[in-house]
Amino acid sequence: MTKRKFVIDVDSVLTQTETVIHQILTKETGKDIPIAQWHQYELGGVYGVADTAIYDAFLKNEHAMFMDVAIYDGARAFLERLREEDEVHIVTARGWSPLGESMTKQYFKDHDLPYDSMTVIASSKLKGPFVREIGAYAAKDDHQDHLYSMLRELPDLKACLRDQPWNAHVTDLVRVYSFDDFLQEMGLSNTTSFTL
Repeated sequence: MTKRKFVIDVDSVLTQTETVIHQILTKETGKDIPIAQWHQYELGGVYGVADTAIYDAFLKNEHAMFMDVAIYDGARAFLERLREEDEVHIVTARGWSPLGESMTKQYFKDHDLPYDSMTVIASSKLKGPFVREIGAYAAKDDHQDHLYSMLRELPDLKACLRDQPWNAHVTDLVRVYSFDDFLQEMGLSNTTSFTL
């Protein structure tokens, strides 16, 4: 039997990166804007600062963003469930940092998070071409542009958008609120409840 290939994002899908980003940007900008009010993915517009200021804040705090971030409850069990019969391919846009790949791999090792392959791309690139190379069956991401690019490359891909405030305006993708939701969309029975 051929294994299906699931492409899973990291930030705000497996890890609570939005919480760390909120702390960093509150400290760096002096503005405490609740995550629920992040109405767009590009946070410069939310905080009223240049995108370069956001990038500089991220670089200054990259260790916290990559290594100190909490895992959503159930993430490990979710990945283990997917790998029971299929493959998990991590595709993340953490390539904005020179340390993005090495720190992400170390984080997965430190937290015993299972996966079959990991691709770290520049934040300026879309994930579609990389997902085509993998031959993905399904994907879960919090950024609609990545999912749209995947669907252009693989029109039959089962694409699921992880619900977040910055993608609330998106209505043409399957929205999932939990790990259970994704498993149900994939037709995978589960005996354990996975929450976010």
